[in-house]
Amino acid sequence: EMCIRDRLVFKLHDDLAPLACANFRALCTGEKGEESTAWGPKKLCYAETAIHKMGVGSAGEAVCLFGGDVEHGDGSGGLSIYGKPFFDENNALSTDLPGVLSTLNTRPDSNTSLFSLVLTTAPHLAKAGAVSFGTLVSQNPSDALQQLTQVPHVDGAPVEPLVIAQCGVQSLQASGEPGEDGGAGVDLDDLDDHQLRELVHQKSKRAREDNVQALSSVRSAVAAGLIKEKKTKQEVVQVPAACDEPEDEDVDLLGDVGFD
Repeated sequence: EMCIRDRLVFKLHDDLAPLACANFRALCTGEKGEESTAWGPKKLCYAETAIHKMGVGSAGEAVCLFGGDVEHGDGSGGLSIYGKPFFDENNALSTDLPGVLSTLNTRPDSNTSLFSLVLTTAPHLAKAGAVSFGTLVSQNPSDALQQLTQVPHVDGAPVEPLVIAQCGVQSLQASGEPGEDGGAGVDLDDLDDHQLRELVHQKSKRAREDNVQALSSVRSAVAAGLIKEKKTKQEVVQVPAACDEPEDEDVDLLGDVGFD
């Protein structure tokens, strides 16, 4: 029997991938409840879900983890907070560096709850269709990623269950910034629709300004980023002196990753 108790904390890049970040964040908190499926209601939450597969390197070590199947637990399913797969978002984040979180999809614009986490540099993992949206900012112990590369497996399947025991959002923003709720108390109708359209147009190759359904589905996803941007601009005006940029929310994905 083997047990790993690792804590990994990731920074989500809402400015680069607002759809993927909003989806991932909500699945970490479980705030969306359940979704009805043909197999019954499924919790929209990563807690207690399995890492169902590992990418394997030439020496037999694990180079990445695949998880996030809140529907079936084996990689054959996947749900999203939008009620359907969501659009790809083009950005400059690499998909093959250690500590990078990316969506795991099989075809363009088919992103769901499935994700991959790179454990060690693996250029062969670079995938044109994957959307990178998060980067590791802390790990406990300090060699957590390295430990995960040594998890016993058979053809990439963990020998013992590898489970996300706990997950959630850790807010590191300065006082006065939106917290875990992404800006609760702010009326989304007050946001500039033109600004929303421009952001959606830039970040999603299929969402166009005249696509009402796309705009509706991503409004809440990008709201936190827009509110934060407005808040930052206001603070710069009020305090002309140089100041640090506000910290983003960090997501504690693998609160206790254990298999026993």
